[in-house]
Amino acid sequence: MTQFHIVFSQLVGMAVMMLVGIVCVKAHVLGQKAMDGICSFILKVGIPFIVFSNAVSGTTRADLAQSGVIMLLDIVMYVLLISMCTLIAKLMGLKAERGRMFCGTFVFGNVGFMGLPLLMALYPGKGALYFALLSLVDQCVMWTYGVWTCKKVRDVHSRTDKDPARGWLQRVRSVISPALVAVALSLVVVLIGVPIPEEVLAPIKAIGQTASPLSMVYLGGLVVLRDWTGVLRKPELYVGVVLKMLLFPMALFALFTTVPPMLGLTINPDIVHTMAICAGMPTMVALVMFAEKEHNQPQYAIGMVVANTIASLFTLTAVSFVVF
Repeated sequence: MTQFHIVFSQLVGMAVMMLVGIVCVKAHVLGQKAMDGICSFILKVGIPFIVFSNAVSGTTRADLAQSGVIMLLDIVMYVLLISMCTLIAKLMGLKAERGRMFCGTFVFGNVGFMGLPLLMALYPGKGALYFALLSLVDQCVMWTYGVWTCKKVRDVHSRTDKDPARGWLQRVRSVISPALVAVALSLVVVLIGVPIPEEVLAPIKAIGQTASPLSMVYLGGLVVLRDWTGVLRKPELYVGVVLKMLLFPMALFALFTTVPPMLGLTINPDIVHTMAICAGMPTMVALVMFAEKEHNQPQYAIGMVVANTIASLFTLTAVSFVVF
């Protein structure tokens, strides 16, 4: 039940922060312009700072060599998740933007806010390292494939049809984001072994840590400003919760437990457990920000985040019971 209490405490914290956002919007403390500013700050400052600070904090080339297998497993997880969600979207007849958004909301888990405290509690000695290594892969995939899932299909086609060369240039520009730059920079710092003074790293980390509470305040505000309850009537929500948040983590745990030994490989059980827990995380809040920025189905994204977060209290408990 330890995992349940950890997850439950995270959910209570998220609910309180969302309530603050709801009250601020209701009381006219925050309006649409302020919400847009919060979104911009989180995407361009908060997330890059927390990614960089966590990735370089105490991480060395030796750590990459010893625990770097978690990055390979993370890549395998994303390949399987993207394939599964794409297949589900096609089988359920989800067209265009809705199909893409469905994939985005179920591929990317809230590892940053819920996952990090959970990993730190489960593995005090290695939790931060695992999170840092996972972040290198997560951010690369999120700021490429994740951004793509939130774009309007007709806008992408119109640009590429008129000028193919310009279309490719636009795609390259769209993936060069502050967070992706932070990932690349942190990887260079770790590989070269450049020491970052604590006097510099501490304020960067402090600013980055504001991203999580601000994200929940932002989400709470959008709950008031957007009509998202229609998502509760979408059948793909419940199919996604069962397949991605419940069955997939258990299947991934079985895969990583049985296949590597058959190939003569030994993987730390803690890493396998970490991957199973991360695979079952609810939707990442950043997907809502992407949807808002692109003006593409923000209500759908908000509904998925709220519903999946509540469902995770039960699904993560079941996953923890099976894998531990």
